[in-house]
Amino acid sequence: MNKSIIFPACFILNRQHCPHQRFYIDGRLSLYEHQSTYNPNLPLRFLIYISKLYSRMTRNENLYGTKMIRIPPPEFLIFYNGKEDLPDQTPLNLSDMYYKTDDSHAGLELTAVMLNISGKHNRKLKEACRTLKE
Repeated sequence: MNKSIIFPACFILNRQHCPHQRFYIDGRLSLYEHQSTYNPNLPLRFLIYISKLYSRMTRNENLYGTKMIRIPPPEFLIFYNGKEDLPDQTPLNLSDMYYKTDDSHAGLELTAVMLNISGKHNRKLKEACRTLKE
């Protein structure tokens, strides 16, 4: 696929305006979210978003056939600009949300990376992107 699509993810999900964004760039399906408060539930929210997006992307495909359906790899980023002092980068894992059992194997993992763009954090990133700097 050599397409570039820029579309709000919330429009895909519920046809309303919201700050969540989805970008299809360089063969990756990247979902971005902006947060002013720390939210440990973002991996679950991203799982719901990506499931609905993949469902829409493959709605005309034969999911029960023998031919593999190719989908773009996902990427999940959170831009955090809150007051809580958090590290420059924090991984948030879906598996951290699972009830803990004796079986440590999680059959499904999703990792979202939270980038702290508050104050002096991630200066190089903010210098490279005027919108984040402002």
